[in-house]
Amino acid sequence: MGTGRIEHQLQIEKSIKEKLRNEPDFISDYYEYLVASGAEGTTCSTYIRYVAACIHGIEKKKGKKIRNIKEITAGDVTHYMSHLRFLYTNGKVKQASHSYRATVWTALNSFFSYCVKSNLLEQNYMELIARDSASKDDVERIALSPEELNRVISNVQEEIREKKRKGLSSIWKQRDLCIILLFIYTGMRVTALTEIDIEDVNFEEQEVTIIDKNFKTHVYPLNKEIIENLKAWLLMRKTQVGDQEPALFISTRKKRISVQMVRKMTDQYTEILGYDKKITPHKFRGSYVTNIYNATKDIFFAQKCVGHSKVATTELYVKDTGEERAEGLNLMEQLISTK
Repeated sequence: MGTGRIEHQLQIEKSIKEKLRNEPDFISDYYEYLVASGAEGTTCSTYIRYVAACIHGIEKKKGKKIRNIKEITAGDVTHYMSHLRFLYTNGKVKQASHSYRATVWTALNSFFSYCVKSNLLEQNYMELIARDSASKDDVERIALSPEELNRVISNVQEEIREKKRKGLSSIWKQRDLCIILLFIYTGMRVTALTEIDIEDVNFEEQEVTIIDKNFKTHVYPLNKEIIENLKAWLLMRKTQVGDQEPALFISTRKKRISVQMVRKMTDQYTEILGYDKKITPHKFRGSYVTNIYNATKDIFFAQKCVGHSKVATTELYVKDTGEERAEGLNLMEQLISTK
């Protein structure tokens, strides 16, 4: 496992343990079970958050603290899930997505399954509740077109030129350009990008090795544009930090850049596109999938490029424009007319 992945996992583990201090022992035991089962840190964090939220919701309903899992009934869990149809944030209410409810169901199913296996409960209460389907969501997935992606790149490049014209350091703009180029040309996840170490980049072979979701190792080829900009970044990086920091991308604090900082950075540059919604690093990943599919019309090729384990996940990023049906009609007309 790379240094970046280890650092990230330790940070997540520390954060989870801090949150568990005020939770019942059975949630802490469940966390240890997840770790022993090989679950990723991000998965552990998500599952613990949703399980704790469920327990807190039930505590609020009962008007007392719960320290023994046997105090929770199937009715308590059913009541909690029925109220997840709506989310309340800052005094505002909105309908919860099917995807959100499905994720909560998966987390709670894992937890109550553990309780049964550990003889803490006789029944997995989630077996009484059907899992929602993320495919039911009517979500408008924003994908940046090739023209829009070029505008983002040009914007960063212009800021670098402007800094140089004024005699100012362009080091952090150069870093930002490298990050955006990697997002656009590879579609890699933001977590994987922040975990890249300098030694993971092979300039001779023009490739970078990352450890992705579920600890899968992927090797991404790099084009000339990325290689040249990475070399320029590393020369500038040397003026800020020595060999003691292995991270490829660092923050102004001279430490490995965080996922949160990358999100702020991408949001800043994509404001020029005029979208009401923020363009996150994951939107770049979605744009990568969409553009690959639009250019090839090959969903399986797009799946392989982005690294999805299931083609159904890739399909979520493919917008149905009706063009395929029109093409299908034309094709059938040609076939029928030849007979």
